[in-house]
Amino acid sequence: MALSPPPTSIIFLAGLWCTWRHRNMMCLSNKTWSPTRLSIIIKNAANVIKLSFHIHGGVAPSDRMGKWNNNNHLCPILNVDGSCIGTSIWADFGGVIHNNTGFYLAGFSNFISNSIDILLAELSAIHLDFLLVVDMRFDELVF
Repeated sequence: MALSPPPTSIIFLAGLWCTWRHRNMMCLSNKTWSPTRLSIIIKNAANVIKLSFHIHGGVAPSDRMGKWNNNNHLCPILNVDGSCIGTSIWADFGGVIHNNTGFYLAGFSNFISNSIDILLAELSAIHLDFLLVVDMRFDELVF
């Protein structure tokens, strides 16, 4: 049985993700994809997203394509990241806290205007996430 094409919302999501990946590839390794290749990558990503959430007979598939990897930690897990191309007028950063099963607990994003300092963005993300952790009163956390 052939699956119907992904809805436009999934194609839009795949387009955003692939465009972000392409942008990072261009900025970090000075490589690029042709428009044709980018289009194929977006279509393939949309199909993967659709298949990942496709339900057969009302039961979710048992072989998931991806899962949260907590490395056997039983406490909440903190992830942070910063971004700066070097030519923009601000640096972006953000963070997210998941519990050990991958459930979203808290997160944030922000930017630093008039800065192209990636180290400042990364350290700002760490600082704000630690403030968030203190407010949430965790006894243990994996960073």
